[in-house]
Formats: sequence, structure tokens, C-alpha cells
Amino acid sequence: MRTTFSLLILLLLTISGWSQGATERLFRASLTNNMGEAMAALAKGAKLDAGDAMGRTPLMMAAKLGHTPLVIVYIDRGAQLNLADNDGMTALMFAAADAQNDPAQVLIEKGAERETRNEAGKTALMLAAENGNHEIMGLLLEAGAKPVFTLESELETREQGDISQNRNADLLNAILNHQTAQAIQALDQGADPDARSKRRIPAIILSASRKQVEIVQALIDRGADVNSRATDPSKGIAQITPLHVAAANGNSDILRLLLTNGAMVNAKEKTGLTPLMSAAELGNIVNVILLLDQGAEIDDQDLDGASALLFAAMNDNTDAARILIAKGADVNLTDESMTTPLMLAAQQGNMELVQLLLESGANARTRRGANGYRATDFARLNGFKDIARYIKERQ
Repeated sequence: MRTTFSLLILLLLTISGWSQGATERLFRASLTNNMGEAMAALAKGAKLDAGDAMGRTPLMMAAKLGHTPLVIVYIDRGAQLNLADNDGMTALMFAAADAQNDPAQVLIEKGAERETRNEAGKTALMLAAENGNHEIMGLLLEAGAKPVFTLESELETREQGDISQNRNADLLNAILNHQTAQAIQALDQGADPDARSKRRIPAIILSASRKQVEIVQALIDRGADVNSRATDPSKGIAQITPLHVAAANGNSDILRLLLTNGAMVNAKEKTGLTPLMSAAELGNIVNVILLLDQGAEIDDQDLDGASALLFAAMNDNTDAARILIAKGADVNLTDESMTTPLMLAAQQGNMELVQLLLESGANARTRRGANGYRATDFARLNGFKDIARYIKERQ
């Protein structure tokens, strides 16, 4: 949030010296995601392909900030897809670099150029790869982008005369490059389904993280360990399983495959996070249901005391919270700092979730931390007076 705010200030400053007019209104609308203002500016003749001091167009700004409806409108109104700013960055590159999946998908579907390079020599695919955004990488590769990455250190090296190791390298590189046929061919030629990358990440975790259903299936069919674990300090992960990965990236097909083939539903990584917590945090209700149906412990807590319900509330995921509550989650379970789901819902102004929690027996009198704040205080301090009043009336 702080990064986005700083970006808004920076970009607003670049246009602050312009004369008042339709184009300036369009830039401001692009920054603040104001569709009404954008439409009014366009009606007044705003120039869609005008650039700011850095050469950034309204389309680039909307793509960078994840304002998908504006991206669609600008393209439909004739915005040039492949214009580049002073650094050679296009709208698609901005979306790829900033993990804006929906704008990236729209731009790709509308025909944005995939192989253009910026001043640093990087394509949209390279930018997505550097940031570990496998969804945008997959979209670009499916659209025909050449599988070339700047992260050469991630690729496996083939060794002269070492047939077994080379087959494993072929498998891992095929996974990294989203090449399904080549991965299956490597397995058919004897690659180890439990092969690990130079960072010691198992093939099945690499594949699950890239949402490669066919490759995950092929690995399982050939005996891959569905409960293998990976630790990579450079990526901030410790003792994760393939099921953690599938839950975290929202892929229900892979999650179902893993559960069907013996994945441990309550596996915990180093911080105590379970797949259910990841699914609740993401708000993926299909995966929440799948995990619960397979016996996920609903009130498990991580090392900070956070439960799946707390993760759902923390991320404003009302539907996931509703399912968890219906399945018997403890609405008054607190974390180590005495934070309750009700406090988080009140803090975020989520009246629907506040009502659901109170109707389900949430205790509004619980106090948190040294200040002793209650849910009403969190609502009031964040400007949600109606929620504070609603909770107070039901204490």
C-alpha cells in the first residue's frame, strides 16, 4: 500500500505542471482508478497516447497499477498497445513487472507485442520471470513468447557424459520454461520424478508453483513424492510442500490431484502455516472446501497464533470466512497479540463479515494488546463509525 501511494505521488507530480485540461484529467483518472472521470475526460477530447514527463501514457499507468477496467476502455478507444516510455517500457511490461495479472491478460489477448525489449534489454517475459510471476509467464508463453529468461542461474547445467544428470536437467529446465511435452519426454527417457533443482527445490513443487497440471500429473504417475519439502531462503520459503504451493496459488486441479494421491492435508511449513490457511488467505473457496472435506484441521494455528479464519478476515475474504464458520471454526480464537477476526473485519470496514461474526457468537468485548482496543475501537479509529455503532449495540 505504501509503495502504491508513493507511486501515485510521484506520478501526480510529473503532471502537476500541465495546464488544466482533458488530458490531465485522464492522467489523474488513470492514477486513481476513476472510471467516471476517465470517461468525462475522453468525451472532452483527452489524448489517449499522450505521455507524461517520463513518457508514460494513461494505458501504461492503468496497467502498472492494476486498473483493469480502464485498460479495457483505453484499448477499446484506440490506445496504442505498444508505445514505450523513456525507459523502453510498454504497458505489457509494466503489468508483467508489477504482477498485474488481469491487465497483462487483457493486453496479451488484445495483441500486445511480446518480444519488445526495454532499454535494459528485457522482455515482458523476462520481467515476469525475475519477479517469480508464473501466471503471467504462463500467459505469455501460451501466447507464443520465446522462453528466454534473464535468470540463467535458475536453469540447470547439462554435464558432459552424465546421462542421468542431464535427463534431470532436461526435466527441470522444461518445467522452468513451461514446456509440457519436453518435461514428459524427459520423464519417459528416465529423468527422476523427484529430481531437485540446484536450489534443492523438487520438480513437483516447481511444477505446482507454475500451475502445470499435466506435468504434476506425469510426475505423480511416475512416483514423485507428493509430500516432498523445499526450503529456499532467497525466496522466503521454508519446508513447504506441493500442497502449500497449490493452495497458495489457487490451483484447484493440482490441489485435488495431490490430495487424491496422498498429500498430507495438515502439513505445516516452518512458520506453522497450513494449506488451509493459505487457501483462506487467498480467498479460494473451492480449495477451502476441498481441504476441509479431506480433513483439514479448521482451528490449527501458526506460530503467531493465526488460524484460517483469522487469515480470511485479515484479507477481507468474506466468502471463505463464511465457509469456515459454517464448518465450525472458532470465531473467538485469537492470535498471540489477542487479535480476533471481528477486530480485523471492523478495522477494514467489512460490515458483512462483522454481521456474520456477531451472529455466529463473536465476542465484541475482547481487548487487544497494550492499548486494550476492542473491535469498536478498531472500527472507530479507521473511520467506520457505522460499524462501531453496530457492534456497540450488540455487545
